[in-house]
Amino acid sequence: SNAFWTLLQATNELYWPKSLDNQLGDLSNNTNWDDALATEVLGKNRACLGWFDKSFQQPFLLVPEPKTFDEDCSYLSGWKVISFVESIRANALFRSHNEKEAFDSALKIIKFGQRAENSGGPIIQYLVGSSIKTLGLLRIQ
Repeated sequence: SNAFWTLLQATNELYWPKSLDNQLGDLSNNTNWDDALATEVLGKNRACLGWFDKSFQQPFLLVPEPKTFDEDCSYLSGWKVISFVESIRANALFRSHNEKEAFDSALKIIKFGQRAENSGGPIIQYLVGSSIKTLGLLRIQ
């Protein structure tokens, strides 16, 4: 019932090549829009987004308790990128005149950010969650 493990599956399926980082960032920010690239990245992230959607069916998100001060939290970067992919999905839905679905997608980003903030980890969890929520709020604008 902990969405943490489902989100780990999502990060394992994540497609976000470093060579396309700038172009994909533009898509996430809804600038320099490229329909073909958006379609490609959403297609290649179908499994990732499926796991992401499934994580909301689980009642809570709790990160494992850190055992050392310098414990690895690399999954947080994956969570951030997943929110960028969801942002691309929201932008694509809006551009195809599916406003309700686009709004729901943006709300999902906000909800994910809230869950990350409340996930019980170190302060970095809260900060990443806050950043994800901000991205969702920008999509609603």
